[in-house]
Amino acid sequence: MDFVIRKGNKLTAVEVKSGWVKNAGGGLVFKQQYPEALSLVVGAANLSLKDFLSGNKPLFV
Repeated sequence: MDFVIRKGNKLTAVEVKSGWVKNAGGGLVFKQQYPEALSLVVGAANLSLKDFLSGNKPLFV
């Protein structure tokens, strides 16, 4: 995870990748400790940097 955002009692973990996503180890450990948190991988096929910066993806659920 590159950073974690908190809003009240909600957490979102954000990992930024350039190129292929090769290792999700940190993300898996984070989700085990905080299963209610949203995890985003920016730069992956499902969330482009443009969409992330444009606010097209909600940061909290």
